[in-house]
Amino acid sequence: MTSKADDRYARQILSPHLGESGQAKLATASIAVAGCGAVGGHAAMLCVRAGIGRVRLIDHDRVEWSNLHRQILYTEADAQTTALKAETAAHRLTEINTETELEPIVTKITPETVDDLLSGVDLVLDGLDTMAARYVVNDACRRAERPWVYAGVDGATISVAAFGPAGPCLRCLWPELPHSGESGMTRPAVINTAPAAAAAQQVTEALRLLTGCEPRRLMFRGDLWNGTMNRIEITQDPECTVCGGG
Repeated sequence: MTSKADDRYARQILSPHLGESGQAKLATASIAVAGCGAVGGHAAMLCVRAGIGRVRLIDHDRVEWSNLHRQILYTEADAQTTALKAETAAHRLTEINTETELEPIVTKITPETVDDLLSGVDLVLDGLDTMAARYVVNDACRRAERPWVYAGVDGATISVAAFGPAGPCLRCLWPELPHSGESGMTRPAVINTAPAAAAAQQVTEALRLLTGCEPRRLMFRGDLWNGTMNRIEITQDPECTVCGGG
């Protein structure tokens, strides 16, 4: 590691959870951020600041005024020009860390595109805004034996879970689309601190996986407004159509 890198990541290297060996693993790691909005934007920024070597940014959408209260990578100028999120995010993140290789891809994740979009990365972070799209990512990661980290926001409530290649997977937790704010309401309620909190937990899970830790098989669900946090055990469903025998 160069002296500049030692200085940049000095406080992180001091952590017994990472150290120099962990930081070196992050420098060679590659991730994909699926969706560069509220959670995805915060997560991408944290990954770039943490020193992850390559970050792929996938989003087909443009910046709108309604994004600005919670999406940290965009400005009023971006909303005025309806800038593409993936490209704008890459530009902003380059200003934060020129050592991270950024790969913006302007396209939508679908069952037809997902395998190519996620190929060649070590881990996927969920920044998507519908459960249907998350199921597409879940199934693709299971096919490729690739870990991914789910993050959902509903009002002031956050939910985060890391899924490993062997399972359990998202379909073990929710075999069918849940009927909630996370399932794709047109304009679900959200306070602007919730995406940041969800992304912080999500990236912590990613750092654990990228440095060799096993997935916890837990969902962290926190109510920021009331100050509560629960740990929900996730068990593998033997009848799961993706990672079980169903």
